[in-house]
Amino acid sequence: MLRRAVTSPERLREILNSRGVRLECPSCGHREWAPLDRNVVLPSSGIQPGFEAEGPECLAVACKRCGFVRLHSAQVLEES
Repeated sequence: MLRRAVTSPERLREILNSRGVRLECPSCGHREWAPLDRNVVLPSSGIQPGFEAEGPECLAVACKRCGFVRLHSAQVLEES
């Protein structure tokens, strides 16, 4: 089941700052990020053909200047 995405850039900044995350974009150095519309579920690796399994659910955020996308575990961000 998908967790609720963080929809407010202010709330995202608050969560990341509280955890000591460096906000600089690794591509352009900009410090403003926007959460994407929905969370992303990564596929699991090493699965046998015909067997589907989901990997971790991630919050995807994009740099507001260059569009670089980074992922954070939705489960970890939810734990407060």
